[in-house]
Amino acid sequence: MRKLLLLLIFPLCVLQAQDYFPNNKAVKTKELNFQAFTNATIHLNPTTVLTDATLLEQNGRIVAVVQNLTLPKNTRVYDKSGTHIYPSFIELNSNFGVKMKKNSRSGRSAQYQASRDGYYWNEALNQIEFIKYHNIPVIASRPHRLPDSEDEDIKGSFKLAAKLTEAGILVSIDVSGRMERMYTRNLPFYAGSFAAYGMDKEVALQLITSNAAKILGIDSQLGTLEVGKDATLFLSMGDALDMRTNQIHKAWIA
Repeated sequence: MRKLLLLLIFPLCVLQAQDYFPNNKAVKTKELNFQAFTNATIHLNPTTVLTDATLLEQNGRIVAVVQNLTLPKNTRVYDKSGTHIYPSFIELNSNFGVKMKKNSRSGRSAQYQASRDGYYWNEALNQIEFIKYHNIPVIASRPHRLPDSEDEDIKGSFKLAAKLTEAGILVSIDVSGRMERMYTRNLPFYAGSFAAYGMDKEVALQLITSNAAKILGIDSQLGTLEVGKDATLFLSMGDALDMRTNQIHKAWIA
């Protein structure tokens, strides 16, 4: 069974014989105290980025995200000046946290191959009207891949998300296939590549946050940093979609 993967964007080394299974023990607490992350750039949702803002959470839920917030008395304050706060990225198809079958000869984990049940990216572009009419989401798998034909635009896959989004189609990204755990670290950089070829950066961000949450049916809990949603988020010292500035400082899972 596949499991939802949240926030695997920090530098990661994957060894063939390595087993690592996450758990959320002692993450949630039930207490009266609030936690406030102040003076940060907060990527609230695809249309709103707040600078010098505060995110207030209590017991794993977002209570407020505003500028110039008057804090409750029982608040732990963390000054996050110079950092960016993002909703956690969502990997739609991952075997992280799933115990893999062992190969009897080598002792290594067997690969779980993804089935081919949809359109390839270039086929999706030829089926835009059909996809839109039937309200079908499109998941771009490993968009750094090369074209299938030498006659195709070598950068065509980078332009895919912008064209489909402009047509009103819900788009996300996944890394299904071989070596998923390793390729998951590239998830934000795939979105960054789309941003470099015709997409606004905040719109590209929603490919791996709010759009992914909508496809999974969990957008009432995750995908944006709006009041009432889970405080599942992370802090980056710079732009999280750029591999040069993606420096994860801390992460929280509600």
